[in-house]
Amino acid sequence: MKLLSSIKWHFKRVYKKVLYFLQIAINPVIQIAGVKLIMDKNWSFNVKDHMIRKDYETGEIEIIKKNLDSTDIVLEIGTGLGFIAIYCSKIVGQENVTSVEANPFLESYHTKVFNLNNIHPNVIYNSVGKEEAETTFYIDKKNFWSSSLIPFKSKNLLNIQVKNINVNNLIRDISPTFLIIDVEGFEYELISMIKDYQGIKKIQIETHPQIIGLSKVEEIIPALSKYSFELDEYYSKENQFFFKKA
Repeated sequence: MKLLSSIKWHFKRVYKKVLYFLQIAINPVIQIAGVKLIMDKNWSFNVKDHMIRKDYETGEIEIIKKNLDSTDIVLEIGTGLGFIAIYCSKIVGQENVTSVEANPFLESYHTKVFNLNNIHPNVIYNSVGKEEAETTFYIDKKNFWSSSLIPFKSKNLLNIQVKNINVNNLIRDISPTFLIIDVEGFEYELISMIKDYQGIKKIQIETHPQIIGLSKVEEIIPALSKYSFELDEYYSKENQFFFKKA
């Protein structure tokens, strides 16, 4: 039975790979939650699978849809493919969305996808941290959208130097009310570095227990409670944390 199940699983995966390759070749543009994204045949199977099934970043979108107000100012740390930045811009206006991305290889993709959606949020191509200095950033050479300030397992790991900007200065300059964090395992360190939450009322964090461990993920809750943020258990599901200012 196990062998039969394994054969079925592999057959289904190969079938999907061929189907996705053909779909991308015919029309690489897919629309999710009103946002148009351009798929690439070189993307990982899992990313393509989620996109084509249209459940890509559903946790984040569900939180944003219910909690982002038209008067909010958004600071997103970790632009990724630009999906969240575009979605937020449709609600609050592109002039009220700033997104920070450390991976310089994503800039050309962002240009295409922002033009496609006719939305151009402010994107800063730097890493964020405590000091304003050069820092090491890790990128998968084959899957360049897979990147982190934390080294991860990959046969194709590329180390590059990127400019680091002070996260507290960034917050003071932008004065966001809604902070979105998706930094592939750097979330605990980043939260520990932020000392000035001034006008921030809502925080959404994607956690990565598979990278930093469950104990570090759980420490984020008391770390933010010191600044009067309470975990909203209704919206906090799986690896998504959502906090509101008490």
